[in-house]
Amino acid sequence: MEHFINWQQDPQANYLARLMLPEPTNRLEIEVDLVVEMSVQNPFDFFLEPFAEEFPFKYAADQAHELAPFLALEEAGPLLSELITLFKTRKGRTIDVL
Repeated sequence: MEHFINWQQDPQANYLARLMLPEPTNRLEIEVDLVVEMSVQNPFDFFLEPFAEEFPFKYAADQAHELAPFLALEEAGPLLSELITLFKTRKGRTIDVL
């Protein structure tokens, strides 16, 4: 069967295979092979911009615009509202708050 595979990457850095079949086919079989690297990772192994070192902080206008889809708020349910209440008044080093 003649086919073409185009690999793409979505905005979240996931790889997608786009399969093009120029002719109709009676059968399609897909085999997935997955290799996962399991290693210990420090979730706090990153640098913060100086403006974000103290919590709470505000993004610069250009960054806020770019991050708007990820900062959009919806009404929180009761459990999330309770968690938000715990953090509303927190101040200090962002890493410590996290």
